[in-house]
Amino acid sequence: MIALAAWESLALLAGTLLPGVALALVGVLLFLAGLRVGRRWPPGAVRRLAQALRDLSAGGSEADLDDLRDGPAGEVAEEIRRLAASLRQAGREGRGRSARLLEALEAFGDRGLLLLDRELVVQAASEGLARIVGGRPADFIGRPVAGIFTAESWKTLAAWLTDPEALEQSACQRGELRRADAEPSAVRLVVTVVPGSEREIALLVEMADEDEARSARLERDLAEARALSDAVAEAIVVIQQGRVVSLSGGAEAWLGGEVIGERLERLLAAEDLLLALDRVGRAEAGEKVEPFRCWIVPPAPHDPRRVEARPVPCHHGAAPAVALALRVAAAREPRPRHSRDNQARLLALLETLTEGFVLLTPAAGEGWQVSLVNPHTRRLLGGARELVPGAGEQVLAEILDDCLGARTGSFREFLAAPPSAIGEPRTRVVEVAGPPPRSIEVSLRAVRTGEGELIGKVLVLRDVSAQRRRERQLAGSAQRLEQSRRSLQQAYEELSAANRNLEQRSEELARMNRELVELDRTRAQLLANISHELQTPLVSIRGYTQMVLEGRLGKINEEQRRGLEVAVRNVDRMVEMISALLAYARSEKAEPADPEPIDPRPVLAEVLDRHRESAAAQEVSLVAETVPEGLWLMAEQEALLQVLDNLVANAIKYNRRGGRVTVSITAGQGPWVELSVADTGLGIAPDEVDKVFDRFYRARNAAGIAGTGIGLATVRNLVEQHGGRIEVHSEPGQGTVFRVHWPRAEVRDAQSSV
Repeated sequence: MIALAAWESLALLAGTLLPGVALALVGVLLFLAGLRVGRRWPPGAVRRLAQALRDLSAGGSEADLDDLRDGPAGEVAEEIRRLAASLRQAGREGRGRSARLLEALEAFGDRGLLLLDRELVVQAASEGLARIVGGRPADFIGRPVAGIFTAESWKTLAAWLTDPEALEQSACQRGELRRADAEPSAVRLVVTVVPGSEREIALLVEMADEDEARSARLERDLAEARALSDAVAEAIVVIQQGRVVSLSGGAEAWLGGEVIGERLERLLAAEDLLLALDRVGRAEAGEKVEPFRCWIVPPAPHDPRRVEARPVPCHHGAAPAVALALRVAAAREPRPRHSRDNQARLLALLETLTEGFVLLTPAAGEGWQVSLVNPHTRRLLGGARELVPGAGEQVLAEILDDCLGARTGSFREFLAAPPSAIGEPRTRVVEVAGPPPRSIEVSLRAVRTGEGELIGKVLVLRDVSAQRRRERQLAGSAQRLEQSRRSLQQAYEELSAANRNLEQRSEELARMNRELVELDRTRAQLLANISHELQTPLVSIRGYTQMVLEGRLGKINEEQRRGLEVAVRNVDRMVEMISALLAYARSEKAEPADPEPIDPRPVLAEVLDRHRESAAAQEVSLVAETVPEGLWLMAEQEALLQVLDNLVANAIKYNRRGGRVTVSITAGQGPWVELSVADTGLGIAPDEVDKVFDRFYRARNAAGIAGTGIGLATVRNLVEQHGGRIEVHSEPGQGTVFRVHWPRAEVRDAQSSV
């Protein structure tokens, strides 16, 4: 619209000026023609005609040539008179149109017109421009147009007005006029080059609306504040509705440009959060607020700083805001070591709270506004309207009424309680219809400084549905619990009597156990004594019987020999049985073994030598794998000898003719040495494998083979006394493998003991 008005004004001016120019050209042509023909006219007539043309060219409109009607100059004089009449008519019409144009232009009091030459000097100015700037139109004529605008604005306008391409691309621009009696005024400019001129420029000036002017002033003030803050080492942070919207150069270098758009609470230490939000909210409301100190915790890698913050009300984008001037506090104040950690913990706590949390701080104007809302609040409310920071107290009350199904306006009354009435938390429970039905507890508490100043209100929402259900269940179970209590009291008395009886029985059992231990010790001692006492005469009997068999005491017949051989075999059997009983009695000693590092190779060699004859008698191959050098065991030598002797003897005894017995000693996993005795004999049934280590137990398939059934029990006792373990793997008809896991001795310990 501004551009259209400008073109219409210029068109009117052109329509006014162009007829006069055309008439002047006609006069010049007539003058030239008169000069040409005047050579034949009297000198006086030519001079009068020439003077009349000069008067018309200079702007005159009268030509007194009536006496020249006759003669050669009459025709020319008539044409000059007609030209003068046309000029008078055109002048009257032009003045009328100019007057109407000026009246129409002056009707717009907030517009003015400037005509500039190519040097940007003012050639003409309208009354409207004079009213806008101050003064008279004549005051501007002949002056450079730069003096009308502010220096900052003219930098942009000068580049625009002197660039033909820029004028063609953009006919509208903004600037600031330097008014004589007031602050600079924001204006809009429409420019065009006057047709037919040598770059004469017509400039239409229009006042900007109030919002644009205010925004321009605020932006200028903010720029000045930034420049000032940079000069005095202060950082300026502009806050609007709880968010950072602008930073000064110093603030951007300190905080980082990424904080633009960030909420203020994410830049504050946890301990200063409520105080700072209260002061900033009051300042945004236009209230004058005293400076305060707080810790600013920008995102990493920027360091936290203790600052003195001075909130100043301002505008940003024509809306209320707060310019927060930050100056670093004195260096003597200690920096908290965990400011950023505390801030992160506070924000994480708000994110993970299982209760709804809403912080209200003073709003711009009057009342309160929401500053913090945790996610669980939105989950609890879950309505069509989302509660966001910046919402007013009335909006919060409406959302609570809608989402919790409360009476309309009830939460407005609840939230608007005077500060003195909420010194203690105010609580109410709202039953929300389902499905599923819920019980929501809403609590309101005041937040005050140490001096008692009210700086905020905290609204907490908890889903107490489960608690209320438990309360109802507990109330319904109270009577049953009372009945159960009486039953339990009676049962307790009965249990007390039974407990006393059990204590008596326990004492009797303990006494009997002591007696059994003593009897077992006596039995073992008696068994050892009897075995020892029996072994001595039997050895003597066998020796003399062997001498008789060998004929040392006289000749014997064949029948006597057969009887004596049977006697020797039975004596050997009794000696073997007594030796086994004696070994078992020793293996049941309560005293722990006293092991020492032992090289198992000599012990194994001795065992193999003992049983080569019996193995050959049963046509059994007796094979020992090579024992690695340096593989020593922690053992009593006699115990190790007895373990290997029993296992090898059983492997030969329960083998088949032509069978094989393999003995190996290898390094096991971890701190163990593995002793393995494998045979190809009868094997053991699966249901009997776990019983072979019981005293006096013999497998079913070993009924026809001589034995006592205590050898393996002795082996297990000796192995366990040394801290080892024994296991057996067998398949009937395929053979049996006994593996002993024995504690290993360190090589250095073994070598030091040699």
